[in-house]
Amino acid sequence: MIDQIHSNLFKPFFNLVGVKGKIMGIAIILILLLASLLILESEDIFTQVLRHEVEKQGISLAQYIAVRSEDFLLTNNLFGLHQLIKDVMNNNQELAYILIFNSQGELVSDTFGRKIPKELIDFNQNFNQISSNQDYSSKTFRNEGGIIHDIAVPIWQGRYGIVRLGVTEVYIDQALTKLKYLLWFSTVLISFLGIAIAYFLANLINKPLSELVTATGKVGSGKLDYRVSLDWAEDELGKLGQAFNNMTAKLQRTAIERRKLWKELQKKEERRQYLLNKVIMAQEEERKRIARELHDETSQALTSLNLALANLENTDEQKKFNERIKMMKKTIAKVLDEINLLARQLRPSILDDLGLAAAVENYIKESSKYWNEDVGLHINGLIDTTLAKEVEITVYRIIQEALTNALRYAEADNISVIINNREGNLLVIIEDDGCGFDLDEVMNSDRTQEHLGLLGMQERADLLGGELTIETGEGNGTTVYVNIPVNDTSIIEEEFDD
Repeated sequence: MIDQIHSNLFKPFFNLVGVKGKIMGIAIILILLLASLLILESEDIFTQVLRHEVEKQGISLAQYIAVRSEDFLLTNNLFGLHQLIKDVMNNNQELAYILIFNSQGELVSDTFGRKIPKELIDFNQNFNQISSNQDYSSKTFRNEGGIIHDIAVPIWQGRYGIVRLGVTEVYIDQALTKLKYLLWFSTVLISFLGIAIAYFLANLINKPLSELVTATGKVGSGKLDYRVSLDWAEDELGKLGQAFNNMTAKLQRTAIERRKLWKELQKKEERRQYLLNKVIMAQEEERKRIARELHDETSQALTSLNLALANLENTDEQKKFNERIKMMKKTIAKVLDEINLLARQLRPSILDDLGLAAAVENYIKESSKYWNEDVGLHINGLIDTTLAKEVEITVYRIIQEALTNALRYAEADNISVIINNREGNLLVIIEDDGCGFDLDEVMNSDRTQEHLGLLGMQERADLLGGELTIETGEGNGTTVYVNIPVNDTSIIEEEFDD
């Protein structure tokens, strides 16, 4: 509660001026406080010194009068005595009075002329007494004129009497007035000098602070390349500027990386959306292909078989009958082979029964026979190894797509497939020494069938957290590298639906 009250009282005053005003205000307040303390302390010390000097001067004058008045008192020359104290009074304006008493304590000469103030007689009789063995006695009292230093000096050890004189502080007051003017004048000069120095220091401190405030606004508005130039400062402000620049540099790098990742994410999302939009089209194309295969091959073979059966009824000779039966068996075998091939292309059952190695080996064998092209195969690390179903179907489909492209377009003399399972990574390489192609041109072209096939391979690898790299060039052949982690089964849990 108290802290809240202090805070509410302090905040309005604190927020009246900026940092520069606060620094200058503090400097001015400190200068005025120090100057006031200096003036008061100097006045006290100077007053004590001057009072000591006044007392010494009064003692010297009293001793002088005591020595000179011996002869006048011895000869009872009151006129000479009076002339002596008159001369001393005229030559020393700070003296208030001079009194001379004889040995019986009677006043024989004074500077008042007519009547001595009663308070002075009482003071001399009651307060400032002196014995014969004292050199002097000094007391202080105050009257209407101010402070008086009353000094008593014995005349010839008190045998002839006593000299008493009063010394005022008029010169002390004048000296103190001059001293005060001098000190205040010096204070004003020092204050102006202090204000100038404070203004310089305030600007020196406020400049980097203002620059940091400006930089904060720039960075807040999105200008992450803005930097503060505080290299000249080697103190905490310089360190603050360096820390600010380091922070903005990290923010800039983070923003660049974020924009890069965002662009990559947008590109992947665009590719994913395109592939998803193509799913239905791909399904329809697959249905058309199956229908075409059934119509062009199976249907024609069955039609031919039907005609053969019709002609078989009109065949009388056993030999022709046997030949037609043999031809019909070949047609039936061909139809069965085509139907089996079509089924295996849709979903190879050997992949589920015997695993990836056997499925790839069987597919390469059939492809080599169909395309009349030898394909090399090297498999390492898959014996007695069970891979996740999604890994097996992904790798199989990538090999199927890459190998089909090589057999159909590459015009290669040598084609090879390498599968290597080692240290939790499945590495697949499909390479040929064919004509190759311009990868950038294909990837940046309109959505062709070749483009869609490459995107499909890339998407399959990405879904398993893997990497797919294609190295090719016109006349340099083509190599497809696929690297898929096989230990992290949490990447994708659901089975691929092909």
